[in-house]
Amino acid sequence: MLTQAEKKYFHQTPYTNGAVLLEIKEFIGEEGDETVRELVEIYLKKTPILIAKIAEDLRNGETKTFKADIHSLKGSSASVGAISIFTLCKKIEEMIDEENKPQIEVLFAQIIDTFKFVKDDLQAWL
Repeated sequence: MLTQAEKKYFHQTPYTNGAVLLEIKEFIGEEGDETVRELVEIYLKKTPILIAKIAEDLRNGETKTFKADIHSLKGSSASVGAISIFTLCKKIEEMIDEENKPQIEVLFAQIIDTFKFVKDDLQAWL
């Protein structure tokens, strides 16, 4: 049973799905709050660095590194319920083999813009 405080997290916005973190919290038990807080802090700290690295990969035409970094961002976003970034990364992964750089750049720009909203949503967990 969810407490009133937990119910505010148990919703989906266009950017995040709070149920993902709530499930982690409940699975871990007593230390769930601290674990989720740490997970969110790490994501919020490392994601801007990874986004900058992806931008550099894209600029320099480093396809192999770009693909690995997008995959990493997709996975870390899924782990905190950042469904919007996860979905954009998945679309980019599908386009890498097609070598559709203009469309990839558009989707990557959306990731940059979307991260601001994801960050706002995830701040509620801190």
